[in-house]
Amino acid sequence: MKPAKRSLIMAFAASLLLAGVAQADIPGRATPAGTTVPNPGTQAQELANITFPAPYNVFEFTVTCGACHGGTIDQQAAHFGNWAGTSMASAMRDPIFRTNQLIVNTAVKNLTGEDGAGNMCIRCHSPNAWYSGRTDPMLNGAADGSSIEHSILLSTDDEGILCEMCHRVMGNVTMKRADLDQTDPVWNMMAGISDWPHLGDAFPAGPAAGNPYGDTALQINDGMTYAGKYAGSVDIYFNDQPLLQDAAGLFSVGGLYTGQTYGIYPPGWVDMFGNDVGGQPVVSPDGTIPIHFEQPIGPPLKPNGTYDYQAQSVSLEHPTVGGDFIRSSEFCGTCHDLTIPVLNHGMPEQRTYTEWKNSDFGRNPAAGTFKRCQDCHMPTMKHEYADGVPVTLNPDPTLAGWFPYGKDRNPNGGTAFHKFAGSNRDLPAMMKILYPEVDLEVIGAPTGRDTRVFPGLMSSRDLAWDRAKRNTEIFLQDAVDVSVSTPVYNAGLGRWQVRTRITNNAGHSIPSGYPDGRRLFLTMQVKDAAGNLVYESGYYDEADATLYTDSARTPFSLAHGPAIDSSANAVMVYEKMTATDPKDAVGNPTYVATPSPSLLNNIICFDNRIPPAGFSSLGFEEAGVRFWNFTDLGNGTVQYYEDAGRYADRQNWDEVVYTFNAPADAQLVARAEAHWQTHTREFMEFLRDNDTSTLRPEGPPSIFAANYPLTRNYLSDVIGLTTLTDAGGNPLNLNDNWGGIA
Repeated sequence: MKPAKRSLIMAFAASLLLAGVAQADIPGRATPAGTTVPNPGTQAQELANITFPAPYNVFEFTVTCGACHGGTIDQQAAHFGNWAGTSMASAMRDPIFRTNQLIVNTAVKNLTGEDGAGNMCIRCHSPNAWYSGRTDPMLNGAADGSSIEHSILLSTDDEGILCEMCHRVMGNVTMKRADLDQTDPVWNMMAGISDWPHLGDAFPAGPAAGNPYGDTALQINDGMTYAGKYAGSVDIYFNDQPLLQDAAGLFSVGGLYTGQTYGIYPPGWVDMFGNDVGGQPVVSPDGTIPIHFEQPIGPPLKPNGTYDYQAQSVSLEHPTVGGDFIRSSEFCGTCHDLTIPVLNHGMPEQRTYTEWKNSDFGRNPAAGTFKRCQDCHMPTMKHEYADGVPVTLNPDPTLAGWFPYGKDRNPNGGTAFHKFAGSNRDLPAMMKILYPEVDLEVIGAPTGRDTRVFPGLMSSRDLAWDRAKRNTEIFLQDAVDVSVSTPVYNAGLGRWQVRTRITNNAGHSIPSGYPDGRRLFLTMQVKDAAGNLVYESGYYDEADATLYTDSARTPFSLAHGPAIDSSANAVMVYEKMTATDPKDAVGNPTYVATPSPSLLNNIICFDNRIPPAGFSSLGFEEAGVRFWNFTDLGNGTVQYYEDAGRYADRQNWDEVVYTFNAPADAQLVARAEAHWQTHTREFMEFLRDNDTSTLRPEGPPSIFAANYPLTRNYLSDVIGLTTLTDAGGNPLNLNDNWGGIA
C-alpha cells in the first residue's frame, strides 16, 4: 500500500436534528439523468436526512443506541459491547476492503471511462454513506470513497453496518419474479455504469428464482421504527409491486419494477367515507406516497384480561415492530449472495446464502435439521437468574443493566448475542492497532468512568476487538473436525498410507464468503518410533508467511484431488480461485485463464471447498456454485474444467489419502492439522502492488500505527486445529488445542 497521508483534524459541529418523512419513488421521483432507478431497493437520498443542515445522514449514531443497549456493566452480553468489535462495525474502516475497493473503482474507470464501480462495494460496507448519496457520482459523490465522512461526530459513515441498517429493514428484492422483464435496464445495479444487463444475459449464474437478489438490495423503512425479535408496538404495511399513476391520479399496477416500497393500508382499513381501502396505496395530502404505513398496536392480553408487556418489545425511545424478516436467513442472504455487476460477466463472487439454502441447515423446518444463519452467528442469550428458577432468561439483570436485558421472554429464550462471529480473525487485530481510540470523538477522551453512571460509553474498543478475535477463533474451531487414521502398510503397493478426514460442521461451504486470500489447508507429518520425520505434506513458515510443500521449503504444489503421493508431493488446500478468461473470436469462453486474486475476474477456475451437510449439487449449480479444477499449462495460465464428481451429494467431508515410502516394519505415528488463513501473503502483495491511490484506505490514521508495517504479525496468522494418533495408533481428538505450527 502507498504511504499514508497523515493529518490531524479537530472539528466542532452542532447538528439540528429534524424529523422528516421521505417519500417512495413510486411514482414520480426524478432519477439520476432521467433514467430508470439503477439500484433495486431503497435508493440513495430516499430516506430522510436526520441531521439537516449538517451533512446528509440517514442512520442514527450508534452511541445513541449504546446508551440503552450498551449493557452497562456486562458489555460481554450487550448488543453494543459485542457489535463494536465485529467485522460489521469495522466494515468500512477495514483496510483490506478499502484497498480492494479503490483498486476496483480505478480499474473499471480506466477500462470503461466511467466512474462508479466502487459505489457498489460501499453500499454494503458503509450503508450510511451510500444511502446518503456520498459515494454516487450522479449525486455529487465520489465512488472511490474519498467523500465519506470519517468524523463520527458528523456521520456514521465509518461505523460500517450499524444498528439501524439492520433494524430498519422491512424486506428485500427477490430475484427473477414472474412479473419482471429480465432485460429491463431497471436491473442495472450501478449508477454511472452502463454495461448492465450483460449482453442480454440478465443475471448470469443466479441467484435462483425466489432467492434474494443479493448485492444489498434491501427495502428500508423511513424513521425511527425498529424491527426485532419480539412483537412490537406498531405494525408496518407496504408493497413493492410496480405502480403507475394516471393523469386523473388513479393508481394501477404495471410500472417498471424497482424493488422499492410504498405504503398501503392494512387489511380491512376503512377511510373517512366508509370505504374499505385495505391494501390500497396510502396517499399523503400533498399527493405523495410514503414508503410505508405504520399502525399502532396494543400488547396482547393475558388469560386474566391484563396486558402482557412481557410478550412484546416496548421502548420509551422509539416504536418497535416484530421483525419476521430480520430474523430470516433471507435477510442475511441479501448481502451474502453477491454477484460482480460490472464488465459484462456477472460472476457469482459469493453464494453463502445459496450454499446454506441447499443444505440440511436450509431445509424445511419440519426436517428437524433447519438452522437459520442467526442461530449460529447470533446465538441466543440463555442465563438463569436463580438456580431454583427452571426457565431461560436474559443475562442476570443485576449484572447486565436491567431492562431490556433482564427480561424473561419465554419461550423464545432471550435476546440474541450480537457477536456476528465469522471467519475474519485478522480484522479485529488490525483495528486494535489502527483505531485504539475509535470512540474518542464522542466521549472527548479516555475517561475511565463507571459505565453504570455513563451507560453505553466506551473510551476504547480494545476489549471489544479482543473479544471478537476470540469469538472468531472459537467459531473456526467449531466449524471443522479433523481425524487421522493409523498409518497402514499396503503390501500390494509396497508402500504406506494414512488417511485424514476433515468434516464441515457449518451451514455453508468451508471456506465461504469472500474468496481471495481465504483458505483452509491440511498438513500431515508422519514420524517413526525415534521421532524422525518420515513423510510430510504442508509446512507454513511463520517467518515469511509462506506455505511450502514441506519443511525443507520445497516450493508449494497444490493438490488437485484427495489422493496425494510422495513421489509428486502436494498440499491439500480448500479454497476458491478466480481468473480472467478471454473470449474467442465468436465470444465463447476459452477455458484457458490466468488465476489471480482480482475482484474483477470473470470466472472461477478452482473450487474444491467442502460443502455443508446434505448439500444438493443441482441447487448449487443453478446459482453458479460448481466444483472446478484445472491443469497447469505453465506461463501462469491454466486449463480449467468442471470437477462435478469432487463431492457426492449430501457429503460434508473430504478424505485425503497420503501414500509414502517407509520400511515395512516401521512403527509410525501420524499428526494431521487443519489451518485457517484469512489473508494470504500473495493476496496482500496483490493489494500492495495494485493500489495506485493516495488515499489512506482505512481513513484517518492512528498516531500509534503510523509506522506499523503490514506484516505477518496480524495479516498472515494461521489458526491450527490439531488431531493426533496415540502410541497405539488410535485417533486422538485435540481440536481444543490452538495455535500455528510451532
